[in-house]
Amino acid sequence: MLVGGVYSIYQIVIIFYGINKLKSRSNLADPEYNDFISILIPAKNEEKVIGRCLDSILKQDYQNFEVIVVEDGSTDNTYYICKEYENKDNRIKCYHRDKSNGKPSALNYAFKLSKGNIIATFDADSVLQKNTLTQMLNEMHMKNLDALQGENFPVNANENIITEMSMIDYGMTKVALLGRSSLGLFLPLGGSNQYFKREILEKLNGWDEKYLTEDLEISLRMKNFKVEYSPSVRCGQETPSTLKEFKKQRTRWFRGYHQTLFHSKKELKNLKDLDSIFVITAPLISSLWFLSLILIIISVLIYGLNPIELDFLIGFGVFLLTINIISIFLIIKKSKKFLKYIPIAYIYWFLTSLISLYSLMLEITNRKRNWEKVTKLEL
Repeated sequence: MLVGGVYSIYQIVIIFYGINKLKSRSNLADPEYNDFISILIPAKNEEKVIGRCLDSILKQDYQNFEVIVVEDGSTDNTYYICKEYENKDNRIKCYHRDKSNGKPSALNYAFKLSKGNIIATFDADSVLQKNTLTQMLNEMHMKNLDALQGENFPVNANENIITEMSMIDYGMTKVALLGRSSLGLFLPLGGSNQYFKREILEKLNGWDEKYLTEDLEISLRMKNFKVEYSPSVRCGQETPSTLKEFKKQRTRWFRGYHQTLFHSKKELKNLKDLDSIFVITAPLISSLWFLSLILIIISVLIYGLNPIELDFLIGFGVFLLTINIISIFLIIKKSKKFLKYIPIAYIYWFLTSLISLYSLMLEITNRKRNWEKVTKLEL
């Protein structure tokens, strides 16, 4: 409980700092760049969404790019749809692999085929805004960045309560990344709408194919490079719309965090190193905090509490509830609709804590790691 409380206070400082940056937008110059961008897209059974992703790329106001789609063992028409786009535009290349070895393997495969000095990665359900690539180049050049994480926002957030929960995730992630980027803290990459200088990826030997969350693992190896987050480089993505798909996605994410915590190389030389440990342990802290609440309730029912213990728990609970309500209020842009997100936030915490505990058990018992793909819809 105390560890969870300390972690919450630490996070709220970062979140408040990020909230102060919400209204700021990049107002950078727009010079002519001649960078050649390689856009890497792993795709498996994405026939419903791959077309709109490629359409949004072809409509970019910056046109000096190549698109490398790695069709990774699909059983639907993904490959044939990609080949149709390849026939229409010679900047698009589609490669088929009979056996899927996961997203990081597909990214490495595409990276070896790429030629660009800027490497961009997107998921197959990504929908780029028209100026996404232009804004990215502005940011990377003007700030001399080694890597950049853009904003991924949900395109189906109002579908049902499962997708409504994505707004909690989206809002928290956005302000936390803004705060981290502004404070120069550890910045975890998000797996899509991310950009690298080619020489950086070459120096790092690409993505580590053992990890379920290859974006988090490579973020650790990039701590000493200049990486920032930009809400001006925007890209839409689908969020899971059923409990089954939500569980599948979060299980992979959280197990990837646990895997990274237990097996990746970590250092403790400075504040950024320590902060990276806080980020990696977040699902573990959340799930153990949730478990501690259950144990406390059971203990109270069996043994009861003396007045001092009761006052402490009530005060601590009110303090944390106040922090959560204020956070949600500010993240949802001070709108009255933030009230409906309070119960949703606790439902989200309940579900993600259970999934995190489940994924922790999978990792501790050394169950086989599978790169589970979330089913996407045609919106």
